[in-house]
Amino acid sequence: MSEVARRPDAVTPRQFKPYPEYKDSGVAWLGEIPAHWEVKRLKFSAELNPSPLEARRLSQDAEVSFVPMEAVGEYGGLDLSRTKPLADVTSGYTYFADGDVVVAKITPCFENGKGALAAGLTNGSAFGTTELHVLRAHDAIDRRYLFYATVADAFRRLGEAEMYGAGGQKRVPEAFVENVKHPVPPAPEQRAIAAFLDRETARIDGLVSKKERLIELLQEKRTALITRAVTKGLDPTVPMKDSGVEWLGEIPAHWEIVPSTRLFRESKQRALDGDEQLSATQKYGVISQAEFERLENRQVVHAFMHLEQRKHVEIGDFVMSMRSFEGGLERVHVRGCVRSSYCSAAALTQGRRRLLLPCLQVKHVHPSAASNVELHPRWAGPQL
Repeated sequence: MSEVARRPDAVTPRQFKPYPEYKDSGVAWLGEIPAHWEVKRLKFSAELNPSPLEARRLSQDAEVSFVPMEAVGEYGGLDLSRTKPLADVTSGYTYFADGDVVVAKITPCFENGKGALAAGLTNGSAFGTTELHVLRAHDAIDRRYLFYATVADAFRRLGEAEMYGAGGQKRVPEAFVENVKHPVPPAPEQRAIAAFLDRETARIDGLVSKKERLIELLQEKRTALITRAVTKGLDPTVPMKDSGVEWLGEIPAHWEIVPSTRLFRESKQRALDGDEQLSATQKYGVISQAEFERLENRQVVHAFMHLEQRKHVEIGDFVMSMRSFEGGLERVHVRGCVRSSYCSAAALTQGRRRLLLPCLQVKHVHPSAASNVELHPRWAGPQL
């Protein structure tokens, strides 16, 4: 499902014909609605969390879909590649069936739009994470319309305001889902609205997919450009020599090979009191979590425990992911702290900072060897 689902204001009013008559819905956030629509609490439109005893129709060794939280898509979609025998999941998991709508209830999954309309489940049944609310549409409610209602911006914002719990364990209560009021058009209009949204979001998703492919190609070109510049230089006519480094091959004859310990030092300083929590991103570099959430219009998990294990970084430092190094090297733009799973390093001289980042973005460098990898920072040209 596309970004339009999370940003209803992105659709311009001129795309829709006005209804002949409107009325006050009686709900502050909703305002006026078409005169022939109703407003209902969600518990009168759907059954909440149906009983897992329904699955007794299956034998205990029958396979059912297994859906952990990572298998629930944002604004639609389920990864149904996992299955388990019914006997293994009858307790400690959330039950749902084909046609049910699932809504993530824990932060930040709820705010990020995790939820889906279940379809194609193994034997028509699934068991998944306990961090789901399950809605089963009543006969008068179109299940696709119900799904779109639960991923609408208003539903998510209202639910976020009702969350309870501490830190990263906040959840949307069942009482909110039961009592939130929503507009209910006649059944034919529900189906027409759902069909319109199916069609338009699919079209937009197709455009997004094409743009994402273009971005991938541009990123590959960017990586190749950086690799070429920092390993071969800018002048293709200069004499070359063997670098003596297998992955590097030939370099310009006037370049040197030096260990990276002469270029930067690893910083192991622990987080300081008052350090802001930072997000390391390939898109923006290392920025504050609040700024990342603002730029991406999404929530991230905030740490509330073991903060003393995080690492302090300064502006101009760079961090490398020790878990996934490929592409995981980013420049720090804000003073603060990062997770302990990052290696933090600072250039020994200010003038080398701009060159050091692209040098280490060459994919042959592994973090376990980062302190000893041989680089070639000295070349004939302007000071960086």
